[in-house]
Parts: sequence; C-alpha cells; structure tokens
Amino acid sequence: MSLKAFPLGLIFSAANLRLSLVACAVTALVSACGGGGGGSASNTPAPSGLEVTTYVALQAAAPTPVYSGIGAQARTDVFNYINNTRQTCGFGLVRQNLLLDQAAQNHGNYMIGQKLLGDPHNESVGQPGFTGVTGSDRATAVGYKFNGHEVLENGDLPTVQTNVGIVGAAAPLSDDVIRDSFRGLMSAPYHSLPAMFGPATDLGIGLGYNSTTAIQNVTFLGNIVSENLQTDLYGIYYEYGMGMNGAGQASSSGVQTYPCTGIVDAYPATFAEVLPYGGSLTSDGRVLGANPTSSPIYVVGEPNKTLVINSAVVTQVDTGQVLKVYDIRTKSTDSANFIYWRNDWSGFVWLDKPYAPGKSYSTVIHGTSGGTAFTHSFTFTAGKYTALDEAGAASLGLPI
Repeated sequence: MSLKAFPLGLIFSAANLRLSLVACAVTALVSACGGGGGGSASNTPAPSGLEVTTYVALQAAAPTPVYSGIGAQARTDVFNYINNTRQTCGFGLVRQNLLLDQAAQNHGNYMIGQKLLGDPHNESVGQPGFTGVTGSDRATAVGYKFNGHEVLENGDLPTVQTNVGIVGAAAPLSDDVIRDSFRGLMSAPYHSLPAMFGPATDLGIGLGYNSTTAIQNVTFLGNIVSENLQTDLYGIYYEYGMGMNGAGQASSSGVQTYPCTGIVDAYPATFAEVLPYGGSLTSDGRVLGANPTSSPIYVVGEPNKTLVINSAVVTQVDTGQVLKVYDIRTKSTDSANFIYWRNDWSGFVWLDKPYAPGKSYSTVIHGTSGGTAFTHSFTFTAGKYTALDEAGAASLGLPI
C-alpha cells in the first residue's frame, strides 16, 4: 500500500485491506481459516460438521455492549450499528461475547506487531503476540466453545497518515476510521454474507493500534516544507460465533435482504476483497480498483431451502434509470468460489456501477426458496464513501 503526503493537516489513507477470515473448528476450507484447507482454491465442499444444522428463533433482544480502553466508544458504536442494521433487515441481534472480544483483540494486536505485513489470516508460532495459528485456535485459546461448528472472523487493516504540524504534536486515534472501516467491510461479499448476515448469535470486536511520527521534507507550492507526519496503523477484527450449543439463529418467515427498506447508508461500491484461498472475485477479469461495482445486495432465504435468484431490477428513484446487473451468485452458481460458501440458501447481487451517494433505489428481486416463488421489493438509500475511499472514488470520476 502506498501513502501520499498532503501538507494540509488532512487525514488520508491508502485503500484499506479488507480481509475474509474464518476460524474453523474442524479442517478449514472457508475464507482464511488455514489448517486443513491447505490454501487450496479447488472446489472442495466444506467438511462435514461446519455447516450449521440446528437453528433457534431470531434474537429479539441483546444486552447493551460495554467496551473500555482504546477505541471503546467506536467499538461500542460499531456493535450497535451492526445490531441496528441486522434488526432493520430482519436478521436478529447478536450478543457481545467477552471471549470473542479477547480473541479478536489478540489478533489485532498481533497484526500491529507485524506492522500489518505478512499473512493477515494465520499467525506464526514464535512471533510476538502469537495466540494461535488459525482463528479457530485463537478462539479456543481464550476458552470460547463452538460445538464443532465455526467462528467467523472478519478484519480490516486501515493505514492513516496525518500531518500533525509542529514536532511533539499528535493527532488522536480516529473513532471515525474505526466506524467507517466496518461500512467499507460490508461491501466485500465473502466477508459479510456468511458473517454479518449469517446465523451468528455472538460477536466480539478487537482493535489493535499503533502510532508513530516522523519528520519528512516535501515540496509544496515550490517550497521545501518540513512536516511532522503521524502514521496510524489499525487492526480491526470482528469475531462471530454461535454460542456454546452451536445453534444458529435464522428467520423462518421468508427471504430477507441487505440493504432493505430503512437502510439509508448502503455502501456505494466494492473496490476490493482479499480471497485467501484463491478463486475469482470477478467473473470476467474485471479489476475492481479501477472499475468498481456496486456493493452487493445480500439475499438470505430460509434454512435448508435452496435459494435461486432469478432476477433483480434496481431503479434509481429520482431518474427512473434501471441499473445494469453485473452478476448474481449463490453457492450453486459460484463454482470458482465454492470454498467460501457456508450454505445454499443465501446469495448476492452485484450491479455494474456503484450507487450514487444520497440517492434512493427501488429494488425488486425474483427467485425461489425451496422451490416456492418469491418477489421481494424494497427501497434503500446509498450513503457516503468513507474517508478511506472517498479520494479514490473521486479519482475514478464517481459521484461523491
């Protein structure tokens, strides 16, 4: 990742690295758990026992999360944002789990110790901060039991540089970076679909952080200017689990989506996603960093009823323009990425172009769930880009 320098005291960043991390209880073949998967990108089915087979009713209530220490308010805000989003769209609430908090915190600290370099998914024995090779190991190490299923771990690694002016000055840790990172993370389908919109009942959030300063001479308006540049590294991790009994929560009342009616800040675009075991993020070689799609529309059906998405019609409300669909994926249609799917009753839709921030979109999705036809209609509004992505969007000529 490359960083630019602006002698204007502005916070900026390279594109943050979005990771799909899955800690598996058995041999791991999903999104970045390592272990038995061997890093293979083959179309190997998930091992027996990973997929959830027991479900409970959606959690309608959850205790208020409590965080302390570095980034406490931001982590609380993100947790509440996750639950508000899940509740709005009918996915049920998640509960804070202190053990998952610790497992996520441990890995965030480890990545900071590595200066965000190297393998962001698996830790190496003997390195400072090591608590387990895979996410599964790290969850087990702190005593979290998940009854033969899995803990899903997502991460975001933003790097932010700020001109803090005079020597000795310092910019505070930015809660906005922490909050914004999750919104950007939701644009990555192989992170968000199995975790954020999966059957998890528990959640932990960890934050690794380190800040350094250095003097740098740059040319600005023809003059040599000495800057005191502060570089902040963030390792933000989210761990989703299914409690001691291994049962997941799921709706039995039909198809749910994200975005849905009531969402006013859907992320505009997908710029990148790390697929640790290979696969094909785009079906035609498209480079999302230069030619992004919309962020996905996630579609989740009913447990053990195969989902088929036949079509999606998305219309920008103020112009009447129908957006072109780029791709529709479910487990049965996404053979290149079979390794990342957790069930056959969920999927997502990508549109060919990003949403315009502040604009509303009327959406109609047609398909079948367990062979029964459905039509799901809703209207949502796209939100702004995060500070981490805004400059990149503007450079591509996208509305911001």
